[in-house]
Amino acid sequence: MTIRVDWLEAPELVEREIMRSALPDLAWLKDPVRDEWVLGIGEACVGTTAAALGLAALADAVREIRVDASAEAGAAVAHGGALWMGAGPFDPARASGGVWGDAPAARWVIPKLAFRVADGRTVCAVAGEADRDAACRLRDATLARFATLARFATKALEPGDLGTIRIRPDETAADFRGRVQRAVDAIGCGDLQKVVLARSCHASAEAPFDPGLVLERLARSEPDAVRFSFPMAGGTLLGATPERLIRVEGQRVLADAVAGSTARSRSPEIDCKRAEALLESKKDQEEHRFVRDAIAESLVSHVSELDVAEAPSILSTGGVHHLHTPFRALRREAGLLELAAAMQPTPAVGGVPTAAALAWLRDREPLSRGCYAGPLGWVGLDGEGAMAVALRSALLRGKDAYVFAGAGIVAGSEPEAEHEETRLKMRAIIDCLVEV
Repeated sequence: MTIRVDWLEAPELVEREIMRSALPDLAWLKDPVRDEWVLGIGEACVGTTAAALGLAALADAVREIRVDASAEAGAAVAHGGALWMGAGPFDPARASGGVWGDAPAARWVIPKLAFRVADGRTVCAVAGEADRDAACRLRDATLARFATLARFATKALEPGDLGTIRIRPDETAADFRGRVQRAVDAIGCGDLQKVVLARSCHASAEAPFDPGLVLERLARSEPDAVRFSFPMAGGTLLGATPERLIRVEGQRVLADAVAGSTARSRSPEIDCKRAEALLESKKDQEEHRFVRDAIAESLVSHVSELDVAEAPSILSTGGVHHLHTPFRALRREAGLLELAAAMQPTPAVGGVPTAAALAWLRDREPLSRGCYAGPLGWVGLDGEGAMAVALRSALLRGKDAYVFAGAGIVAGSEPEAEHEETRLKMRAIIDCLVEV
């Protein structure tokens, strides 16, 4: 398949206008640490079927696309000619079901329009139009629509505007604690070394949740997290994840191991002590080591000059401290999708050994995760791009929101503490659903 893509100049975008425009087919991803964001509107080419089968299948499908790219004066063809954006499933063997419905829990597309804001510059790629004049008209009409819709957006909702909000967990605390204990028993028997258990809750309101307002609240509560919103067949997947899986910039490869956590405190003194205790925790250090070693093993055959920090440091989010180890390397021939396919799912969201942990979860986890804990991001045909993991996330569907969280189980994990960890992680999203 060959697709025409026109690269055009674009003015500076106003982030709040984008979030409040509420376009139903808008995909949005922002990394505030790098001051980079990418948004896509519509579909010019769809790779969702391949994405539902995993990143390796998506990489094969992307290689089949040919692009006829051109640029207007002042712009330049970038990223190999076209951008892909999307989200895929945590486990392709369970890529649908539950709250995700019968359709595959995946969406990867070349957007009709893609805007990338980075290094103080905005570029626009328009795909599938007949000529450059048509591409320019579509760009201009879309920018005007952003401004118009934002002006007429409703005022910020007060909590009472949603009416009575009911929150119901998908399983009882006792049932989840029982699953934790069974996982600890399996680890004790030598069947597993680590497994990550997930659960969800259902929040229902009397009025529809507003994805734009939720994103605004996430920006305030999680200012350093990667924030995202993707239209899915079953609703809108959005969240603020602390886990940047991998990034490719030219030949540079940047990856992150994030595992091992503790709750934060509003008291600076207590919060500092909790971070210090996390660095000294043998249980959390072991959990982190599984992730660190797995990422290193996944990357080593695809990169050169792999540089790994000697010890983890603290990565702090709104409510949780995490252990964090960065990786730096130079890639050989593999691009972002191939590298991410070798890494995902990491032990931070699956377990060790990976195959055994996934099999254990398929048999014993009642939740169909869909895209929760799956890969999401953007990639160019040149192999550059960025991928994160869909954590701290929710699926919004009108008056309903499904919130997800997980906890890594290793030898020594305590069921009550693991349940409390998932409660805190869910709380970070629930507060953004209902608070101004």
